[in-house]
Amino acid sequence: MLGRSYEQSIERFDTYETSYDAVSSTKDDLVLMERPLSLNEYYHSERLDPRYAPAAKEQSRVEKLLVSRFAKIFFATILVQALIVLAFEGFIFAQFQKNLNKDIPSSSNSRSIAVYLALYIFAEIFVCILSYLSLWKQNIMEIYGICVFMALLVVYGAIAYDQMYTAINDLTERSAFDSTSWALIKAFLVAVPCVIGLAFIIVCICAFKLKAELGWITYRNVGADLVMRRRWMQYEIFMSILKFDFFFFLGFTVQFIVVVLNVKDVEFGLTIAVVPLTIVFLFLLSLFVKKENKIGMLVMQFFLLAGMAYFIFKLVRIYDPAQEYKYEAVRKSLTIFAAITLFLVTATIALSVVCILNFNKGLKPIIEGRRKDPYGMNIFTAENDFVIN
Repeated sequence: MLGRSYEQSIERFDTYETSYDAVSSTKDDLVLMERPLSLNEYYHSERLDPRYAPAAKEQSRVEKLLVSRFAKIFFATILVQALIVLAFEGFIFAQFQKNLNKDIPSSSNSRSIAVYLALYIFAEIFVCILSYLSLWKQNIMEIYGICVFMALLVVYGAIAYDQMYTAINDLTERSAFDSTSWALIKAFLVAVPCVIGLAFIIVCICAFKLKAELGWITYRNVGADLVMRRRWMQYEIFMSILKFDFFFFLGFTVQFIVVVLNVKDVEFGLTIAVVPLTIVFLFLLSLFVKKENKIGMLVMQFFLLAGMAYFIFKLVRIYDPAQEYKYEAVRKSLTIFAAITLFLVTATIALSVVCILNFNKGLKPIIEGRRKDPYGMNIFTAENDFVIN
């Protein structure tokens, strides 16, 4: 190195070959060199060089959903148990229809069995869609809700078994059903809650493991502010309860329309009209809380209170001596659906008040994905490795 200048000494380090070709650089490369890296590019770059443009690998939504081992187990468990239960319910329905005497007019008991099977099918489709959404949105509260929902399906399976046993006995006494197939139907009726119960245990374990993973994502999304994280959690619980409101209200209404009401009743048409209105109402409620529309939320409180009064009225009427004969075939399941829906409506009212109190306190930019990093770049975008509500 003696006799060489400083520039000559470092010349060979200045001219080393790299994978970056200055001649073939594109306009995007030059733009990238002229501005600082965003946080997203910084986290995903292989080296801290502003000339490095990370070649992000395109991932499908499914790949983004199932990046965790426990997320894969969670979703696979839900899908497998749903397929098994749907197959069992289809077999039960086929056996029931095969041995049902079509010459005898249908009764509330025969209709209650069809409704029971339809509700289970609807519940399995609902829980599959909800599982997909909860993993996509990375909503841990919704995952906890799925665990509770599956526990309720186990309970409903036990109650539905008792209702179906009573209904088939009544149909057999009226020579409307061939009871020789009851032993086979009974075996599958018992197997359904057992399958769901096993899936419930696996799902609960996965939910416990996912808590830490999704907790870290919440930390990145919301930040370290404990007050803001509590507000975010309250918002997530509220949005999750709205989805369960939809299922239990629809489940109660379907049972009420098919089994209890007569087509000629005035209440029949009114009850059917309430279903689409309820869907619109729940959509508006979720929209108002996202947009922090205080007037809209206050108007929705009136309809929530009206819904609470409606289910209290129905619960009282189910056990009214003058009306109880109408509800005999589905009294237990209607009571459970009405009680759970009443509880959910009450929780919706309480949480909607909490969400109103959280308006204009910094939560809206996080919900809408408009929070900025120090360089002014949007770090809550679909290109990130996480997605929020």
